[in-house]
Amino acid sequence: MNCPYCQSDIHDKAIKCPYCHSYILQKKKDKSMVKIFNSVFLGVFLAVIGSFLLISICFYNFYDIFLIRYDYKSANECSINCEYLTEAVKLYNDVNSDTIFSLNSKDMFKLKKFLSSNEFVKPDCPLNGIYFLDDNGNVSCTKHKNIE
Repeated sequence: MNCPYCQSDIHDKAIKCPYCHSYILQKKKDKSMVKIFNSVFLGVFLAVIGSFLLISICFYNFYDIFLIRYDYKSANECSINCEYLTEAVKLYNDVNSDTIFSLNSKDMFKLKKFLSSNEFVKPDCPLNGIYFLDDNGNVSCTKHKNIE
């Protein structure tokens, strides 16, 4: 190793140059500061990554719980809509000779007119399923087919 001041060849572990009597601690401090900085940076980096992973795992688990609750809630709402439409269609078919076979806009207009309600609107499935009449005259949903 060379002295940074007089460029004389000195021992690697020298603290003071034997020729110009300058202290050589500055370079050693710089190296230790770099090591400290690298250690701190690595620690902060690992803490951030660890926190991110922990938050991701928690969010993933809570998101699954949310989806289960939402699907259960939407299935209940869809079931109520199916029952409502089934009763309206059966009532219409019992009273009128003109039978409803589908739930298209023309048949929905017939139901609205029959119920004498300007506020009647065909309900929508919460998961954007399509309501249809099955062979028994019951209303079912394409997304919630197995609702009872």
